[in-house]
Amino acid sequence: MQNFVREGRCIDYTPSADVLGGDIVVFPGMVAIASTDIPAGVAGACEAHGVFELPKAAEAIAQGTRVYLNETVADGVTTHTATATAGPIYAGIAWESAAQADAIVEVNINFGAPVAAVKAGA
Repeated sequence: MQNFVREGRCIDYTPSADVLGGDIVVFPGMVAIASTDIPAGVAGACEAHGVFELPKAAEAIAQGTRVYLNETVADGVTTHTATATAGPIYAGIAWESAAQADAIVEVNINFGAPVAAVKAGA
């Protein structure tokens, strides 16, 4: 295939502040996980596909459920699609179930991303 560019597993990111390896990085329309520590102003790789342990809100999450980032990344992922002041940030699909008391949930990031609705006549 002559138009193939790359596998698309990683995406480059140049942060304005230092990012630690394993941190969640939010892009418009997707999330990624920093592959290694990335100093401010320096391009580094972030994983755009795969299953990662992500912090979660205090709620039970069933395997296969779509999960979203809360208002702040530190609040963890949730099954809610919106918060009081922000729209949803799609994170992926819960790869395993997690109990309410669990601090993390395995998420296949960007997997099964919802398709944005298109308004008639747009």
